[in-house]
Amino acid sequence: MLQKKLLTLCMITKNDEEILLDSIENMRDIVDEILIVDIGSTDKTIEIANSAGLDVRQVAWENDFSKIKNYCLDHSNGKWVLFLQANETIPTEQKSEIIKLLDNPNVEGYLFYINYNSQVYSVFSPVQTLRLIRNRKEYRYKYKSFEMIKDELITNIKDVDIHIEHRYDVAFSWEFTSKIKLLYNEIKENPEDCYLQYMFGIFLINQNKFEECIKYLQKAKENLNMGYLFAPHLYKCLSFSLLYLEKYSDCIDVLNDGVEKFPYYRDLFVIRGELYNQLNQYDNSIKDFEHSLKMKERSEYIVPGPDIDISAILESAGDVYEKIFDYQKALKYYQESYELNNTNYDLLYKILSLEEKTNHADTIESMLELSISQKNSEQLLILINFLLSYQKYSVILNNINGIESLLGKREQIQTIKIICQIMLNEEAEDLQISNIESPFYISVLLKRIEKSWVENNLDESLLLLSEMNEIQNIDESVKNLYTAINELFTEKESVYIKLSEQELEILKDIHNNLIWRKQEDKAKLLLYILLNCRDDDCYIELAQTWALHNDLDVINQIFQCVNNADKKEEFKLKIMGTLFINKQSERAQELINLWGVNCLQHFENVKLCKDIIKRLNCWFKEIDNQS
Repeated sequence: MLQKKLLTLCMITKNDEEILLDSIENMRDIVDEILIVDIGSTDKTIEIANSAGLDVRQVAWENDFSKIKNYCLDHSNGKWVLFLQANETIPTEQKSEIIKLLDNPNVEGYLFYINYNSQVYSVFSPVQTLRLIRNRKEYRYKYKSFEMIKDELITNIKDVDIHIEHRYDVAFSWEFTSKIKLLYNEIKENPEDCYLQYMFGIFLINQNKFEECIKYLQKAKENLNMGYLFAPHLYKCLSFSLLYLEKYSDCIDVLNDGVEKFPYYRDLFVIRGELYNQLNQYDNSIKDFEHSLKMKERSEYIVPGPDIDISAILESAGDVYEKIFDYQKALKYYQESYELNNTNYDLLYKILSLEEKTNHADTIESMLELSISQKNSEQLLILINFLLSYQKYSVILNNINGIESLLGKREQIQTIKIICQIMLNEEAEDLQISNIESPFYISVLLKRIEKSWVENNLDESLLLLSEMNEIQNIDESVKNLYTAINELFTEKESVYIKLSEQELEILKDIHNNLIWRKQEDKAKLLLYILLNCRDDDCYIELAQTWALHNDLDVINQIFQCVNNADKKEEFKLKIMGTLFINKQSERAQELINLWGVNCLQHFENVKLCKDIIKRLNCWFKEIDNQS
């Protein structure tokens, strides 16, 4: 066993009988002393602490967290003091790292990371992470609410990668509520105190009251000493709030000032990268994201550790590269991000979508095979859903044995198999489900209706629609939608007008499947309904689906429905980019003739592949010569 250092663990308790023992046992093997300071428990907290052989002190609560913390320091025998709450633990693999920290003669305190599992307290100050300090008489906490040792007293603080797991919101709620009440009173008594202004700003951020928060943070900034531990974080909170409210001019001023004063604080570069992204200044955005990624190794400069995770920065950089059609770099960043956070299935969808756009179907199939071999059932289901949405039915059937070996021949997998067979016009197996109210039976039934439309089999569609109308588990809105589509395809007047969000998604799926089946005439009939959705993002998505078909009139028809001016420019950019990436230069030229050369103005900031840039330069020269 490692030789113990003289380390005291201090816990301030109140009614923690359900959680105290776990926290004690978690830390007992690395500390020399455990001091419990109880401030008024009425349950068995004190009894449990005494039974565990701890040093227990009962102290009257005087509405002052600093006074209690200072009491702990006064009664601790350790050269070092570690403060934890009764609902906090440190991962077993990191506890031995704490012992090593005590050997550094040049450090006076350590900042830990706190993993708050809280819906109401997601933003917190780095001051609250100063949990391990030398036990010196001159180190005294100040402020009744959010206690801190002033920066003038303690220096040489180091940020370390040790995480505190904060486990129970219920146990935390009393302390947090008490601190907020005390903060209200303190800020009234000391309205010019920048720390109190800053802490109240954080409280307002956690309440999503960004307008009010900005007032307090700006006032705190006016009186701020840039040497304070929390100074960089104040800049971060202020710039984030300004960005959230889209106050871009004020935000960039704060960020530029912040990165000049705190050039080693990564999060400021990340926020500025997102600001530039929202302003469509993609070159600047990429510079800041990539600069922040180079900063992932910790510097020796005393700044708070970054809160924004590397995987999130990688994904953000990928988003920008995707916007400028540099799909290879976008994929690179997305994949690196997914390696760090392989439970981010939204990110997985982004990867799959780009693989599809770049015609890397073999990569998607390899991922499917890898999921099967690694027995990653959750990822496998994500991949299957993606393949279904992109009409990759043959890929699923080619791997159905492996899928069944991992997921079994349950109803869901049987349903997926039959749907693929239906969509590929193969002879479909009989669905072994007797309950017609089952969602799997309903899914197959609806696909059979769609198949009857493709085959122009009116009798079959009427028979299946009749069966659909008898099933109670199908929403009336869905029944009305399928009935309306059938009337549209049989040249009867449709009574269907307005689309709900669910109906819109269903109709888009049917529309896309019809295009995939080369049923463009029927798809155009559905497009007429879809163009009444009044959703510019939906219009852009529809146009991208049509972009690779020889019908520019449809693309222009969709374009005329876009109302927002910025969305019109986004529409042009994405359609032109889709054509360029797929080497459809002739169709792109036709759209340039239709929309005018101004549709290319945004490509000055887009890093497309070299042959596209050359092609654009040729077009610009031709236009110059003509003028």
